[in-house]
Amino acid sequence: SANLPESSFSHEQEVSTPAYYSAFMTDYKVKAEMTGTSRAAIFRFTYEDKNSQYIYITSNSDEECGEGSVMQDVAWIQGTNPIHRIYQGYGESAGYSGWIALQTNGFIEKFGCLDKHTVWLKVKTKDKPVMVRCGTSFTSFEGAKQNLQTEIPDWNFDAVRSKLENVWAAQLNKIK
Repeated sequence: SANLPESSFSHEQEVSTPAYYSAFMTDYKVKAEMTGTSRAAIFRFTYEDKNSQYIYITSNSDEECGEGSVMQDVAWIQGTNPIHRIYQGYGESAGYSGWIALQTNGFIEKFGCLDKHTVWLKVKTKDKPVMVRCGTSFTSFEGAKQNLQTEIPDWNFDAVRSKLENVWAAQLNKIK
């Protein structure tokens, strides 16, 4: 969407490894970090301005068919993204959807829809980074929640990163 906020960043302030990614978004003065597991991810956003802790969640459907909803009372965000074929029958429905279940570590102070594919949140935390955990599933929102709660049961970003670094090291060490 043309209305989505964008930010410049410098590759000098970017870190990219198989187990971790971070970039500093200079226009908003936010350090964004992510790591994950097979079916879940955890994000950490460190804002210099604690009064501007906004997060935008956009469907990645190239057919512009995804949707999302916010359950403010329990700090859950639900999303679905119908899967479309990319080979035979390009653009046609594949007959199933990808589901996401996101949860924040803070209070969702405000939220809204920027367009039909993008929800925004203003999250309040008490002097700590904003964290977002995201589970995925090809069956349902409940399946995405279960995958998240199984693979990333808490808010320990560094433990998830360390575990994924160990998984990658074990695989890469097989190469002689």
